[in-house]
Amino acid sequence: MQHTDCDVVIVGAGPTGLMAAYLLQRCGVPFRIIDKALAPSRKSRAAVMSARSLELFALLGLSETLLTKGIMTQQIDFHLSGRHKGGLNYDLCEINDTPFPFILMIPQSATEQTLLDLLAVAVSGI
Repeated sequence: MQHTDCDVVIVGAGPTGLMAAYLLQRCGVPFRIIDKALAPSRKSRAAVMSARSLELFALLGLSETLLTKGIMTQQIDFHLSGRHKGGLNYDLCEINDTPFPFILMIPQSATEQTLLDLLAVAVSGI
């Protein structure tokens, strides 16, 4: 087992852990990511990104990259066994306090890969 000196250990290489690593890297803080998986997942537990998440990514200069990897939509409808069960329509909401008044359809794996690409040197071998 290889030991590496670091100030922070991040448990989990999902979007939250990778974002923490990216922020630490920007501040020059040594970290290590520990994850039970040997490679990034190709599966996604999340399929959409909210306006607030995009605002946070924009503060870091990453929103444009995510926008190119996703699909902007104004409406999502939920169906169960062929029956409409509800949904969300941003056109019906008066959302004027964000530069991202839409839902970004983007798989979690694409968000993770964006962060991994930025951390390629720092996270080799997770």
